[in-house]
Amino acid sequence: MKKLLSIIIVSLLCCNISFAGMGDTYTCTTEKISQIDNSDKIISNFKKVKFSLKMERLKKENDTFKGKLVFGKNAFGILLEDKLYPVIDFLFMRTHVRPEKVLAHSGNTHAWFQDGTLSLSSHFITKKNPSTLYKLVSSVSNCSKNKPKTSIG
Repeated sequence: MKKLLSIIIVSLLCCNISFAGMGDTYTCTTEKISQIDNSDKIISNFKKVKFSLKMERLKKENDTFKGKLVFGKNAFGILLEDKLYPVIDFLFMRTHVRPEKVLAHSGNTHAWFQDGTLSLSSHFITKKNPSTLYKLVSSVSNCSKNKPKTSIG
């Protein structure tokens, strides 16, 4: 019995299983971006956008949010509203129901991350009248988990 338990523990320690967890970083590339503006014009011929994504813990315990999704600067302006960047560069994680499955939002932006696919929906508002929407951007990105950085070598 001890031998079996030892084998199981060693196997678990040696396995290279990847799950989305706090501190994990990803490199994402958009596969599709669509935008509709207040003139009802639909644009979908965007170049691919490559950006970073990281799952972080909140500095203070919070019953409402599980953590935050922090986006790299390349995501702002096209995929995400950039009015408050770099002060606010994240979305609050509402659920983290299982590894690789996260729902996040902040203000006018919502994200769904599942099994390496990130769907974003952002409502861009005017500066003069914050209740006026001037464009809606939706995107789908494929994300690859980056290898963890180690302090060795």
